[in-house]
Amino acid sequence: MLIRLNLTGTGYKLQLGGNRCEQNADQVLDVAIVSFKQLIGKMKRSRVRDAFGYFYGILDKKFNNIFYDELFKLGIQNSG
Repeated sequence: MLIRLNLTGTGYKLQLGGNRCEQNADQVLDVAIVSFKQLIGKMKRSRVRDAFGYFYGILDKKFNNIFYDELFKLGIQNSG
């Protein structure tokens, strides 16, 4: 699954794809919504210099955590 966010006129483009954990559309949507809420909360508390970069960083960390959790589960299932 590939997600693209292109804000015309701003020069920002966000593209996610290629990771196995991003193939489930419901999971991707849930992660994106939670990440966006986290971004809004951060923007209310303090100044965010690059909102799109901050949002991308949140998404990247969350997808990495999901990916490594799945790898860990697969490792346990194969060894046990």
